[in-house]
Formats: sequence, structure tokens, C-alpha cells
Amino acid sequence: TTLLLEMGNLVFKDTIHNFGKMQECEVVTYEFEFENKGKKDIIINEAKASCGCTVADYSTKPYKHGEKGTIKVSFDSEGKAGMNERSVIIKTNGNPSIYNVIIQAEVNPSH
Repeated sequence: TTLLLEMGNLVFKDTIHNFGKMQECEVVTYEFEFENKGKKDIIINEAKASCGCTVADYSTKPYKHGEKGTIKVSFDSEGKAGMNERSVIIKTNGNPSIYNVIIQAEVNPSH
């Protein structure tokens, strides 16, 4: 655990968000909040979604120890009727270097 604290370390407020029921073609957004609990600055190098229907928006600025930030994840439900679970893989210079957040939604088909 000593090594963990010597590097940047993101601690997320939550890593799964369920949008619940929604209509097809709706676009919804959620912001995953985090804080750098490590001693060194941490930089988000990439945040890549598992599907083109999901987009992650994030800052590439360095987050200092104790600094908070967000990763905004948008989900476009067009053509996605049924239960959906999408992950966003977040790559950083910290330890661990890879984080994962998940969004879920139950999409009702448009008639």
C-alpha cells in the first residue's frame, strides 16, 4: 500500500450508474466523480467506451493530491432497446493505471 500512496490514485464516489428505464433515442448523461488520493499528480490519458453509443468526456489536466474531478459519460439509446450495460475503461499514469466505470439502462423500444 505504500507504493499506492506514492503515486496518483483515483478514488471514485461510485463506479456503476443505472439510468433505469428510458425511451429509445433518448440521450442521457452521468458524471462519475473522483478524487486523487495519491501523493503524485494523476493524468487521465484515455477514457474509452465499450460501444460507439457511449461517449466519455474528461480533462487531460493533472489532478493534484486531494483534487476532485469528473468523467462525464453520455449514452445514446437509439437502436439499443432492452437491457444495456456499457463500460468505460479509464487509463491513467497512476496506480492502478486502469479504472472501469459502468452505466446501465433499460431502454423501451420506440413504437
